[in-house]
Amino acid sequence: MQFSPANMHIFVTRAFAFGASFVVLFFLLYSPGEPTDYLSHVPVKNDASSLLCRTLPESEGDVSLDMQYLTSPLLARSAFVYDATTGSVLFAKDSDTLRPLASVTKLLTAATVLSNENPTTRIALADSALHDHIPPFQKGEVWEVGRLTSLMLVRSSNDAARALAIGVGSRLADSENEAVAERAFFRAMSEQASHWHLSQMLSFGIKSVSGLDETGNIPTVMGTAEESAQLLLCAYEQYPAIVAQTQNTTVTYQNISGKTYTVDNTNRIIADIPGLLASKTGLTESAGGNLVLLYKADNGHIIAVSVLGSTKDGRFTDARSLVVATNTLLSTREY
Repeated sequence: MQFSPANMHIFVTRAFAFGASFVVLFFLLYSPGEPTDYLSHVPVKNDASSLLCRTLPESEGDVSLDMQYLTSPLLARSAFVYDATTGSVLFAKDSDTLRPLASVTKLLTAATVLSNENPTTRIALADSALHDHIPPFQKGEVWEVGRLTSLMLVRSSNDAARALAIGVGSRLADSENEAVAERAFFRAMSEQASHWHLSQMLSFGIKSVSGLDETGNIPTVMGTAEESAQLLLCAYEQYPAIVAQTQNTTVTYQNISGKTYTVDNTNRIIADIPGLLASKTGLTESAGGNLVLLYKADNGHIIAVSVLGSTKDGRFTDARSLVVATNTLLSTREY
């Protein structure tokens, strides 16, 4: 082939196309299943019209699934199962009674962070935020807000929750005073709860970003099983790239300096829930064991399950039993 100006143009064009195809093929074959830089792959916020995040219908007393479908008696003081696709309540047990939320609160904390700050904004971990050392953060570490928020949800990190509240709150208040920053963040949490119509939660007042008890096992955030389900539905729909990370058993995160943390999810029944979309645990002395989860059933319906006031282990058996019973019920219905 003689390289005249005309065929030289054809050769270069074909070479460029081949090179581009090779790059695309390489990333399709070799990109990791759970990339650390997931925020660059998926839009963090979903601005589409709300399909899941809507005011749930009030259950008129307890609503019982056919008891033959439940694999074990429920230990939870309150429970709620909601079909978000049809807008119907499938199960309710004291679902409108206020209960301590414990770390389920972190779903609201995450939403408040992400509604007020760009996920790629960087914050330094305040020394005063590091108490539990789970994971073992170092003082002064710098993190992108989005990654730290996701880590907070997956590992249920109280240190991450406090660091985010101080970092984002200081921008909201335009103040480096940590007490002022935290008050500003609490106000923003209340505004977020009001936006999502979490009236029962607001009636008690929001006094913590982590949901931890005060001295004497006094709860700091209360809510109902119904509102807990609504909170997860709203958080998942609005911020899917962050909240959906809670469907993973283990996730690796990286701070700005390149240090990585591999954390285990506090929800230990992830593998037992086919179609799991998101989940959040909670555990304190006042709350007992809490678990909220969202999954896609075999018929394609989006189902929210909320378990409050169970035990450390019972929250998992309760949630599993409700999922099995719900799936059995749905399989008998025609839509």
